[in-house]
Amino acid sequence: MTDDSALPTSAEVMARARHALSAKGERRLADILGRLRLQIDAVVDTWSISGRPVLAYRGALLAPQRLFLSLRENDPDREAIRAAVRGAFDTRQRVMRELTVALDAESLGVAREHEVVTGHPYRSDRRMAPPPSPALLRTAAENYARAAKDSVCADLLARAKVLCEPAAPRSTDRRSCYRVHVLVSLEDLAEALRDRSLQVRMTDILRAVGTSLDHTIGDVTLSPWLEGIRDTASIVGPARRRTAALQELLAAEGVACVLLGDTHGAARLVAHLHGHTVVIDVAEGTGWRPTDQQLSHVHVGADEADAPELARRVRDLLRAAAKRER
Repeated sequence: MTDDSALPTSAEVMARARHALSAKGERRLADILGRLRLQIDAVVDTWSISGRPVLAYRGALLAPQRLFLSLRENDPDREAIRAAVRGAFDTRQRVMRELTVALDAESLGVAREHEVVTGHPYRSDRRMAPPPSPALLRTAAENYARAAKDSVCADLLARAKVLCEPAAPRSTDRRSCYRVHVLVSLEDLAEALRDRSLQVRMTDILRAVGTSLDHTIGDVTLSPWLEGIRDTASIVGPARRRTAALQELLAAEGVACVLLGDTHGAARLVAHLHGHTVVIDVAEGTGWRPTDQQLSHVHVGADEADAPELARRVRDLLRAAAKRER
């Protein structure tokens, strides 16, 4: 723990840490540290240690993709580097309470100006940070899965499409939060239903590669993919009105809902809650009709009058599926 009470820049902290590693004969770790960038959160907490106030910071070591994967798989190297950075930062007046290794902005397609505000080493842009690039997030997750020797998860991600949308963050987390939809074929969805651990592993990987000081990944949904992703406005007639109403009502019920496509006035929605999914086809005709119990797949008539009741039925299907697994 250094005695310097002046607040150093991120570059100064990294230089001190590299010098400390080199002095211990750890040239290889010092070289690795030279390829990382330090980002420190703008929001600071105050702790009390032995009756004295201490400023507690959160930080992230930003790494390019290949180095990130290497450090995630090598606990001794990662912990030695984190200890060196903490030792270079901590004083009696401040501590690095949390220091994670994260993908850098370039690896996730996030504009750098949203990551760090120029002119102050500890100021981050606290406005809604843009989401990671879906394509780069998917690629990073696939590479992570292959590095972890999880070929089943890697192959599924290689065939998938990914969407990101804003989500409500946890009450104690100030970062921007995004929900990730992983769109897969019906065959891959059936495989994930047979092996429930597959979705758990995929969720863990997406959160590992997609979390930074600026944003975090919330729910990860696995949904069947159709040709094209379209806005509700592309649907015409009764199906358009029913689809828009269902999306709004399901959101009010706390159910995540995404439009997957439409053909000839019909639409397909996917609703997700507590790790479970219902596929909803909205088309001409009337009535509620389950079409595939294994996939919780239902048909909704575009002319069905009681939209709130339809939304409640979807919600109840999802809650019943969650209850069956308890």
